[in-house]
Amino acid sequence: MNIQTQSGAHNPAKRICQRVHSVAVARRGSGEMASCSRPKVPGYTPDYTHCLHCQGLYIQKSLWKHVRYCPLNPKAEEPKPGQKMRIQSAKAFKLCPQPDYVSTGLWKIVCGMNSGQVSFVVRNDKCILLMGEELYNKLQPDDRRNKYIQQRMREVARLLITARTCTPLMCFEDLVIPSNLPHVITAVRAVAGYNEENKTYDHPTLAIQMGYNLMNIGSAVESCALKSGRHKVAESAGKFKSFKWNEVVLAGALSTLGEPKNKCAQPTRRTGAQPTRRPADPAHRRPANLKKHR
Repeated sequence: MNIQTQSGAHNPAKRICQRVHSVAVARRGSGEMASCSRPKVPGYTPDYTHCLHCQGLYIQKSLWKHVRYCPLNPKAEEPKPGQKMRIQSAKAFKLCPQPDYVSTGLWKIVCGMNSGQVSFVVRNDKCILLMGEELYNKLQPDDRRNKYIQQRMREVARLLITARTCTPLMCFEDLVIPSNLPHVITAVRAVAGYNEENKTYDHPTLAIQMGYNLMNIGSAVESCALKSGRHKVAESAGKFKSFKWNEVVLAGALSTLGEPKNKCAQPTRRTGAQPTRRPADPAHRRPANLKKHR
């Protein structure tokens, strides 16, 4: 689907008609969408998104600039730091469908992530959302809790992306199969930066945290399998949770953390040298033939 630019000016009715036309093109899967912006090069559908107020189609990167001056925006004001990401988060919260098994509070946290491949995996993976829902109900509500949940979910999403890249595993149900444990270890080591020669991690704390994340993912997969009646998958998830991560993954991470850090070299002490003297006053070093000008 291509993007066809048209001048919508500030005509709300025309922009709504363009919105209806774009939705029809998206459902057909072919055609040209009507955009309000005029790019210098041809655009593609994933690069554009609709304004929440006027329903106009704009480039995603410059949407926050339009919202600043949108005539239908009731709270039009000067943009503040982080305004761009808040607009994209509000757009994702209103336009992305909220799953039935996710609470509104957690969905706001998920939609508040920076848009990208990692956040896309988080929004579309049921196991990651269930893990986040468990953390959301367990921890007390505050700003640190929201950031902590986002960090844990992004770590698991990066693990899944890495597993899809360097192993044949494609989903978390594949990770919990006992025969796929070597692939899981490979993915964890790739995420944490494992060094085969030194048997150490570049990010040892991430490797340790990944062990706890895998336990939570195993519980989420087991819960989904029991609800859907897949007892074999639930049994595999139960065995996966009983796996001793300390002996395989965490051993190198703990040894890396236990290594003494290189301290700064202390300056060598001068021995046998004459003590330094205070420099003479500049007035005493002034030549005798130099007279002061009054």
